Amino acid sequence: MKVEQVFACYNYNEEKKIKLASLEFEGYALVWWNQVRSDVERMKRPLINTWQDMKIILSEYQARTIYVCMYVWSVTY
Repeated sequence: MKVEQVFACYNYNEEKKIKLASLEFEGYALVWWNQVRSDVERMKRPLINTWQDMKIILSEYQARTIYVCMYVWSVTY
């Protein structure tokens, strides 16, 4: 993954990796990320402390997005 190469090149710490990756979010992904952060603050979700935690959260987002797209497609067609 290119982002991991950048992180390794600049030797970013875990907190900075999460912040830099989330800067790229836009649209629905940004709305989703803000909800994740809100859930963490209200203790409805565990803290995201490492890049590995972030990748797990991102895979959940990707799975949810694919499911929604498939559902919309099935209803539409």
